[in-house]
Amino acid sequence: MKIGITEQKQARCDQTDEATNENYGNRVRFYDRNSLEDMDWPNTEDGRYARAYLEPLMFQGTRGFMINASTNLLIARIDDLVLPLTVNELSACLIGQARENGHLLHESAGAAQFKRNRGAVSDFEYSAVYERHLPMSRRWCWLLLERLSNLVGVPLMRRMKL
Repeated sequence: MKIGITEQKQARCDQTDEATNENYGNRVRFYDRNSLEDMDWPNTEDGRYARAYLEPLMFQGTRGFMINASTNLLIARIDDLVLPLTVNELSACLIGQARENGHLLHESAGAAQFKRNRGAVSDFEYSAVYERHLPMSRRWCWLLLERLSNLVGVPLMRRMKL
C-alpha cells in the first residue's frame, strides 16, 4: 500500500516539476506585450474574463490605469489557468539585495498612514501559534512574546495609531 502512495506522489510531482517533466514546456507558457498575440486563450468563462481584463492592461500598459506604478506585466498560462504576473523593478532590486545580504524584507513601511489617508479604519492582525504540545523549555519564549505583545506592543500601536 505504501508503494502505491509513493508512486502517486511521484506522479503528481512529475506533472509540475520542470526537471522531471518532459511536457513542462507545453504546460507552462509566459507571454509579454510582444508575444500576447500568439496566446491561445482558454475557451472557458474564466479564460474569457481573464482576456477581457488582461488584454487592455498588456496593450495599453499599466501606466494607462495606474499613473504612479512602473511595473512590467506578464501573463502565465498553465494549462487552462491564466495568471497575471507583475515585476516591479524597485521590488525586484530590494528583494535581490535583501536576499544577498541575508535580510528579511518587509515592504509595508508607511502603509498604515497611507491607508488612513484614504479612509481605512485600522484593526489588529493576529498570528496564532499552538505551543501547548511543546515542553516548557521551548514554550517560555512564546509565552514571553505573548506578554510583551499584549503589555507593550498593543498599547504602543494604539498610541502611535498604527
